Amino acid sequence: MKFWISLCILWVLFGCESSNPEVSNDLRTEGEFIIYRINGDLYPGSETPNDETTLQGWQIIEARAIDSRSERQAILGAFDRGVAEGAKIPRDRMIDCFNPRHAIRFRFGNSTTDHLVCFECMNFYTWT
Repeated sequence: MKFWISLCILWVLFGCESSNPEVSNDLRTEGEFIIYRINGDLYPGSETPNDETTLQGWQIIEARAIDSRSERQAILGAFDRGVAEGAKIPRDRMIDCFNPRHAIRFRFGNSTTDHLVCFECMNFYTWT
C-alpha cells in the first residue's frame, strides 16, 4: 500500500502530461517495465532476511510490473522531471546518503537498465 501511495505522491509532485498513449519514441515504454520498493536501510553485501531477492544488492520489498503504456509514460515523465530538478540543486547542498527506496527496471531485448532512486539525497544510480 505504501508503494502505491509513494507512486501517487510522485505523480502529484511532478504532474502528468497528457499525450497519446499509443505514440511514443521512448524505448523505455517498450518491453518489460518494473517498479520496485527496496530496503534502503540494508546496504549491498548485508545479509538479507531469509536470503530474500535483491536488486543490485538492495533487498526487494515489493515489485510491480507496469503494463499500461500511459502509466509508463507518466512514471517516466515524473522520473525525467525529477532528474532535471535534481540537477539544479548545487552539489554542496546535497546530502550524501544514498538510501534508495525505489527502483525502475527496463528490459528491452537483451538490454536491462536499473535506476535506483534516493529521494533523501535527490540522487539515483543507473546500472546497465
